[in-house]
Amino acid sequence: MISISANDIKGLNVYKSSDGKRVFEFDTKNNVSTYVTVRGLVKDTAGNTLPKAKINVKGGAVKGTVTDEEGYFVLRVPKNGILQVSYKGMATSTLNASSQLMVTMKKEESR
Repeated sequence: MISISANDIKGLNVYKSSDGKRVFEFDTKNNVSTYVTVRGLVKDTAGNTLPKAKINVKGGAVKGTVTDEEGYFVLRVPKNGILQVSYKGMATSTLNASSQLMVTMKKEESR
């Protein structure tokens, strides 16, 4: 196991999350973040918000999240990342990551 203290990363192009557990990389050549913060709302076709919908990043590069009680979520993901949004009884939605998303979930089709 490797441990890095905050002093070790001072002056480098990295971002430490508020929970202190994740470190995000930056493109040091262009000093541009290789991640984007996605803010979104998940609802059904009737317009009802979906609390506790699961949002995952395809490939597992970043730990996913769930929507809050009002259906909102915030997740920092790699640029060009692909999000998979799931909710019980609904078909999984696959979307390209962008800074703002409105996800409308449709009921799963019966087989």
